[in-house]
Amino acid sequence: MSNFISGAIAVTLALVYLLYYAIRLKSGVLWIIILLNIGFMVFDFYKSMKEGEDHI
Repeated sequence: MSNFISGAIAVTLALVYLLYYAIRLKSGVLWIIILLNIGFMVFDFYKSMKEGEDHI
């Protein structure tokens, strides 16, 4: 349960941080890079929650 909470907080903070810069800088290439990173991050979070991995 603590892995889910800490992971959700980390994903939320990363989303806010990355999307802030994507909106502020308005670069098409930057949007692609940030969206790919967000996709990989969310996929990894989902995969680790589904498999119950403990990365500590």
